[in-house]
Amino acid sequence: DAGKVQAAINQRMGAAMSHIKQAAGVTVETGGYSVYRETPDKQPPRWHGSQTVNLASKDFAALLGLIGTLQQQGLVIQLLAPDISREARQSVEDALTEEALTRLKQRADRIAMTAGIKLQGIRTLTVGNVNAPPPIIRPVLRMAAADAAAPPVAEPGNATVSITASAEFALARP
Repeated sequence: DAGKVQAAINQRMGAAMSHIKQAAGVTVETGGYSVYRETPDKQPPRWHGSQTVNLASKDFAALLGLIGTLQQQGLVIQLLAPDISREARQSVEDALTEEALTRLKQRADRIAMTAGIKLQGIRTLTVGNVNAPPPIIRPVLRMAAADAAAPPVAEPGNATVSITASAEFALARP
C-alpha cells in the first residue's frame, strides 16, 4: 500500500542522508518525492515511489565512492553529469577575455597601420559568455531495489569554456 512505499522511501532516504552528511565536501539537496499507483489490467493495484537527491562536490573521486555506498544501500543512480567548478570556469573566462581583447587591439593596430591611418580608440565593445555554467556535479539518486554494485567508473575529460568579444574601433587619418 501507499503507506508502506512511503515508509520504505523515508527509511532508505534517512539512511542515505546520514552517509551523505558524513561525506566531507559534498553538498546535498533533496529533490522530488513521488508515490503513485499503477493499475494493470485485471491485476491488483501496485504502488511505486521515488525521491531524488542532488549531490555536488569538487572532489569527484570521493563523490564516486559515496555514490557506490549509496548504490549498495539500494539507491539507483539516474544521472551523473560532471563539469568544472564555477570558480575554474570564471578563471578561464577571465583569461580568455583578456586574450580576446589583446588580440582585438592588435588586429585593429595592424589594420590601421596597413591602411595608413591612426587608431583613435574603441568606439564600442561587447564581451559575452556563450556557455552558461551548469552544475558542478549532480548525480540524481532514485530509490529502487538493486543488487549491491561497485561505484561508477568515470574518468576526467575536457570542458569547453568560451567567450565572445567584438569591438568597433574609431580610425582617423594621421
